[in-house]
Amino acid sequence: MTEPLLTVAANGHLFLTFEEFETPQWQEALAWLANQAFQQTGDTVKGLDEALLPSFVRHTVSIAAGYDNWAGSYLLAECLQGDAVLVDLARHVGAQDRRPVA
Repeated sequence: MTEPLLTVAANGHLFLTFEEFETPQWQEALAWLANQAFQQTGDTVKGLDEALLPSFVRHTVSIAAGYDNWAGSYLLAECLQGDAVLVDLARHVGAQDRRPVA
């Protein structure tokens, strides 16, 4: 089993990937977000080899979710507060931190 990875996405925010679909770490991440009072909002939109899942929202913090053939299941921060949440979540699920060193 591969460890989740914490990286920086093209939007400049953090990207937590699980490299496969529906891993135990993914399920642990979903449970952690629910425990942190995040609510899922939106619909699932599926393509041939990817899907956008409902986003996780708490107050003004929004984290996109989805999966594709390259990243597996993933969470993508959409704001600075979301970045902080993904750092905490990455620690919780034992992700490798692959962010560039400042």
